[in-house]
Amino acid sequence: MGNGRGWGQDPTLRPGWDRVKSAAWNTASSPQIWLPAASALLLQINGADETLTDWAIETTPLYGSTRNAEHASDHIRNASYVFFGATVLATPSGDPSQEWTRSKLNGFAIQASAALLQEGLGRGLRSATGWG
Repeated sequence: MGNGRGWGQDPTLRPGWDRVKSAAWNTASSPQIWLPAASALLLQINGADETLTDWAIETTPLYGSTRNAEHASDHIRNASYVFFGATVLATPSGDPSQEWTRSKLNGFAIQASAALLQEGLGRGLRSATGWG
């Protein structure tokens, strides 16, 4: 990590305003956050998102059929779970001792909570807006 500590070594339930401010700034200034968001907004112009979706459903350019695309989606999702587990184990997290195990469990809990929160928010937004 940038602070010299291992992954999962520094979580806390009371991070303090300095850490919250730093995390908010890092998130807001990250192209990994605003570039996809800006792209999604651009796709809303003149219904481009719906047009692109309809085109992809009709022509099935990548997988040849909707059924093949659904199968590929399932395989990709399952692979992402495997890679998630592998990265949890592979990231440096301190000395291989009780500290390492605690750090891994902390990091896993934070990542899994973030993923569940993101999934819940996404479902809620789709339900509230009628999209998806």
